[in-house]
Amino acid sequence: MTSNLNHSKPGMLTKMLRLKTNALLPVLFFSAQKIVPTAAEIIHTVANMTHIVIEVVPTAMEMADTMIEIVPTPMEMADTVIEIIPTTIEMVPTLIEMAHTVIEIIPTAIEMAHTTIEMAGTVIEIIPTLIEMTHTTIEIIHTTIEITAAAEEMAYTTKKMIPTN
Repeated sequence: MTSNLNHSKPGMLTKMLRLKTNALLPVLFFSAQKIVPTAAEIIHTVANMTHIVIEVVPTAMEMADTMIEIVPTPMEMADTVIEIIPTTIEMVPTLIEMAHTVIEIIPTAIEMAHTTIEMAGTVIEIIPTLIEMTHTTIEIIHTTIEITAAAEEMAYTTKKMIPTN
């Protein structure tokens, strides 16, 4: 390696390093371009999930109200139609149980909505960090090139100062 450095022209090592670095830059940018849309897709999916959960809550509440409203109707029918009485009486506890089940689901649906909103916020917070990391990597590469060029220049200058006897 030392013999190659003694015979190389000034700036050759820097040129080789720049060529290799320039070949890597598109890969870095390509990776960054892939990360940002993926994060955007995650945000979009989380937003869709949030909308679905928000739409389910009123439906569940309506179902609970409807089931509670249905309970008196079979009881009135039991007074009018004697044959229906046993079936209607059996239905009442089941309908009440179903209404309670729907009411129990509502807090879980609301909790899911909050969780999906928090997830979206976390993903949004990560994107600037990823972009900043890409910029920092590029800055490190440029600094490395500058340091290498300075070291190469020092080696070339030192070589000139050594007597050739």
